[in-house]
Amino acid sequence: SELPVAFWNDFVSQSIVEPLPEGKILIFGVTAEGYANPVATPTGAVYPHEVQGHQIQTLISGVQIKIPDWTVAVETFVLLIICLGILLSVYTLSTIPAGIVSLGILCVPLSSSFYFWYDSFLFVDAIWSSIAGFLVFAQSSFNKYYITYKQKEQIKKQFGTYLSPAMVVKLQENPDLLKLGGDTRHMTFLFCDIRGFTPISEQYKTNPQGLTELVNRFLSPMTEIIMDNQGTIDKYMGDCIMAFWNAPLDVEQQERLAVLTSEQMYDRLDILNAELKEEGLLPINIGVGINSGSVVVGNMGSDQRFDYSVLGDAVNLAARLEGQTKEYGVKTILGYETAKELEDEFALLELDTIAVKGKTEPVKIYTVLGTHEWWNDNSAYANETAQHEKMMGLYYNQQFDQAIRFCEDLKPCFLGTMSDFYIKWIDRCNEMKEAGLSKDWDGVYRATTK
Repeated sequence: SELPVAFWNDFVSQSIVEPLPEGKILIFGVTAEGYANPVATPTGAVYPHEVQGHQIQTLISGVQIKIPDWTVAVETFVLLIICLGILLSVYTLSTIPAGIVSLGILCVPLSSSFYFWYDSFLFVDAIWSSIAGFLVFAQSSFNKYYITYKQKEQIKKQFGTYLSPAMVVKLQENPDLLKLGGDTRHMTFLFCDIRGFTPISEQYKTNPQGLTELVNRFLSPMTEIIMDNQGTIDKYMGDCIMAFWNAPLDVEQQERLAVLTSEQMYDRLDILNAELKEEGLLPINIGVGINSGSVVVGNMGSDQRFDYSVLGDAVNLAARLEGQTKEYGVKTILGYETAKELEDEFALLELDTIAVKGKTEPVKIYTVLGTHEWWNDNSAYANETAQHEKMMGLYYNQQFDQAIRFCEDLKPCFLGTMSDFYIKWIDRCNEMKEAGLSKDWDGVYRATTK
C-alpha cells in the first residue's frame, strides 16, 4: 500500500501543533534535485528512502510475495495448454473466430495472475506463456494462410481451364469438395464432336496451323458455353469436347443445363458457319451425345501425373450416343436417364431402343427438338408428335410397311428438322424386313458402328 509522505516544512509545522504519533517509524530522506536520484522499481521510479519504507512495512506486516516451488510446473503446464488451444483454434476455425478464441485463451493466464497477486500476493508468471501463445498464434496463422494460399493456387491451376471463374472461386472456398481417390456421384455427360472432320482437314494440307486456328475458333465458344452453364470441361480430344455436370460442385438441374448447353452450341455454330462461308471455307457440323448416371469422379492417374476425371458406364454410353447422331440423322441424342428428367420442359422424340457397340444392355434414346414453350406455338406439333409415336409403335410391332408410310408423311413435319431421321428410318425398316426377325423380337437394334 502507499506510505504517507510529508515534506519537512509541513511535518515541522504539524508537530508544533500536535504531538508526534507514537509507535511509528519515521524515515527521513532527501528529495532535492541533484542530491538524490530516484531508483527504478516494477511499480515506477521512487526515492531510496521510500524503498526502505516499503521494506520495513513488509517486515512488520509479514505480508510477502510468495513464489512456491510448484509455480514453475504450473506455468509450464499452462504454457503448453495455451499453445495447444491456440493451435486447435487456428486450424479448426476461420480467421476471425480463431483470433477471438486465441485472445480469450491469452486473457485467462493474465487475469488469473492478477487475481492471485492481489488476493494472496502469490506470484504466478503469465508473461512467458502469453508471449509464447502470441508467437504460436502468429506462426500458425501464417502457416495456415500459406497452406490455404498454395491450395487455392493448386485448385486454380488444376481447374482454371475447365471451370468458370465463379465455380473455381466456390471450389477454392470449399476445397473439401475435392475427394482424392474418387467419389460416387450421379452426373450428366456431354460429348460434342465435329462430323466429317477429314474433308475439312484436307483444306489445310499445306497449312496445318490454319487447321489449328479453325479448331480453336470452334472450341473456344463451345467451352465458354459449357462453363456459363456450370459445366466442367473434362478433356479435349482433337476436335471433340467432353464435359460433365455435378462435379466437383453440386449442380441443380444438371440434365437441363446439359441440354441447354447443346442447344446454345448449335446457335453459336450457326454464327461460326456464317463466318466460314464468307471466308470460302466448308461449314462445320457437329453431333452431341448426352447421358446421365452414377459414376466415380476424382483425381485419377499415376503417382507422377494425375487428372480430375470420371469413370463409369454412363460416360461410355454418352460417347457412343454422340457417335450415333450421324446414323440417326439428328443433332443430339439423349440417353433415357437424361430424357426422363426433361419431359416437362423439353420437346423430346423417341428415336430407338439400341444396344450400342460393345454393350449388351439396351437403352431407349431420344432427341430434343427444343422447349415445349417454343413448340406449343406450333399448332401442328401435338398431331405430329402423335403420328411419330404411332410410327414407332408400328416399328416395334414389326409392321414395317405401315411404319414406312408414316415416315413418308412425317418427313416435312417438325419444320423439317427430322427429315433426315425419317429417311434413315425408312432404310432401317427395309433392313429389318429382310432380317427375318422372330415373333418375340424385343425391339432392340444392335449397333455395329461407334
